Amino acid sequence: MTLSLIEQIAAEQAKAAASNAGKGGNSGDWINQQQMPEGRHVVRMFRCPKGLMYHEWAATYVNKDHRKQADPRSFPECDAGIAARVTAALSIEGYPYKAAFWEHSYMFMHIYETSVTNNQYWKSGQTYIVLLKYHTRDAILESLAGFAGKFEDDLAKSLDIKQNGWGLNLKVEKKASTCQPDIMGDELASPYENIKVAQYVPLNDLFKYDIEIANDIVEKVEKVAADINTAKADTAAAQVPPEETAAPAATAPAATAQSPVYDDDIPF
Repeated sequence: MTLSLIEQIAAEQAKAAASNAGKGGNSGDWINQQQMPEGRHVVRMFRCPKGLMYHEWAATYVNKDHRKQADPRSFPECDAGIAARVTAALSIEGYPYKAAFWEHSYMFMHIYETSVTNNQYWKSGQTYIVLLKYHTRDAILESLAGFAGKFEDDLAKSLDIKQNGWGLNLKVEKKASTCQPDIMGDELASPYENIKVAQYVPLNDLFKYDIEIANDIVEKVEKVAADINTAKADTAAAQVPPEETAAPAATAPAATAQSPVYDDDIPF
């Protein structure tokens, strides 16, 4: 049985999720990675050289002075002990960094038009590895799946970075956390000739498990947790009232010897 393009993509995603990964490469060779801003954008998405439409990835804030780093728990190779230590540290009440575990997907995307005019990191005519929230990714994939039923060949061309193809008109509403994609029938030019071959890499090569980095992250989150516990202990100690000096116990007056009393009215 011949698989449809959408089924092929799903199979490639499942295969990639089950595979192990080694160390990552030099991030300086990658296409710029950007978040999709609020607004309207005319774009094309592309499968990577291995056929992947997206790559799932998670990050954690290790402290307020560092950027997000790959969460070791998002890799199948992660040792159970490391995963447990990260979970325990991030579970400390009062962990101070919002979105301690941050999940998203990455996807190759070329921007043909955008309503955004004041963002130097998001411009028309540029190809990015775009960070997508799960609901945005799913909305795009559902739109492509509906499109594939009638226009399988056109979809295949559109997802091939080396060919001209149709794109999507995206309306992204950040506050409402919604994405409304519409298929465009106009053929858009391939951006491939403007991309370095070395930059167009398999998406699952972008972030790979590194035991040294994992151990470093564990140490960082555990230090944050330890600092929180120390601060709590110091606060609790400062709130304990000083011990009051106990008043001396009351003593009964010493008994004095008394002469016997004789009552002449007592009959004998």
